[in-house]
Amino acid sequence: MNLHMWKMSGTLLRKGILPTVLMCLTIALAAQSVYAAVPSHATRLSLSTSATQTSVAPVSAPAPCPTPKPYNPKATHCSKVIRATGSPTGETSRGKTSVSYCNGQTYVAWTGVDDRINIGWDYISAPGFFGHKQTFDDWTYEDTNTNPTTLTSPELVCWKAASGQYSDMTRLWIVFTGTDRKLYYGFLQEGNPKIQVHLTIPGQSSVYSPAAATSITGALWVAWRGNTNKYLYIEQTPDGASWYNQQGWTSQTADGGPGFNEYCTTALGCKLWIVWIGTDTPTHHIYVGYYDELNTRTFTFVKGLADYSGLNDDLTLTSFGSTLYLPYAGVDGLFRPNVDISSDGRGVVWNNQQDLSDDQCIWGVGGDVLPGGHLWVAWTRYGDNQIFIQQWN
Repeated sequence: MNLHMWKMSGTLLRKGILPTVLMCLTIALAAQSVYAAVPSHATRLSLSTSATQTSVAPVSAPAPCPTPKPYNPKATHCSKVIRATGSPTGETSRGKTSVSYCNGQTYVAWTGVDDRINIGWDYISAPGFFGHKQTFDDWTYEDTNTNPTTLTSPELVCWKAASGQYSDMTRLWIVFTGTDRKLYYGFLQEGNPKIQVHLTIPGQSSVYSPAAATSITGALWVAWRGNTNKYLYIEQTPDGASWYNQQGWTSQTADGGPGFNEYCTTALGCKLWIVWIGTDTPTHHIYVGYYDELNTRTFTFVKGLADYSGLNDDLTLTSFGSTLYLPYAGVDGLFRPNVDISSDGRGVVWNNQQDLSDDQCIWGVGGDVLPGGHLWVAWTRYGDNQIFIQQWN
């Protein structure tokens, strides 16, 4: 699949206000007590209406990875990491992007600068744009009273319900935090500005972006950080209508939206893995654990990573074969798109700080593995809020 560049277009904010950029989010580096100023993403960034698009050469794909057998993974991370400038899309976002491969097409979702939910798909060649784009009649939650500002984004998941009226076909489902902090869900119907189903997960709410994953049982699971506390929660639906088996992980706390994905290995079997930004300060390290859906129905803490992300940022977790991929906005003096990987089947050993680009990014990095075993990522660039897309391996 080829991804192309897009023509940048300025976007006016819904209220007609172009706020300024807050600078100086201070982070602590390792053991030296050395501090470096990094760009803050506390407010909306000013958008240029006369930016000139630069040409970006397409990235050549490496040889495909071997395809793993379902639930008996054989393939591991096998391709050279590509470090190159990402392809600009011309679209602007306030928050992390979400990427999902579904029904032979790659979809990208984001919150626009007017806080409305957008999904783009069908990449077209130069001058470059989404062949199809849907802007929905829904807005996501934000909190301008926090520093940095809390911005939430839609999550995409490709799912065919295990039972009920939505078990007839695979659909692209959307989960998001609404302006009332409730967790909404539904699916895309092309050409319709209304999210289909458009219901809430009963009684659940959050101030961060939710994450979603499908499991070996055919259920759709959603993970989120609680609204009235900082605990992690998950809940499932088999049919897109009824929700049950809510589980709370009250021994762990988070300061951002989690990443969530099923990961099946010969060592541990199939587990629902979750990554989150800790509440430790000032660095907010990334932590890893999983939920055993099939056996104990309990959470297991695996480890804390040496890497960390920004306060109020959202994480992404995806897998292919025996490899877990963790895209995020890493902090090494500046926010940059990073991907960490683990291929030991237990989530214990991680290859850390693999910078994607010299571009600075904010709010998090979305990603999904496409056919052939290649990870594609999307992030919002600091400075102009433009979404960039890039092949990682």
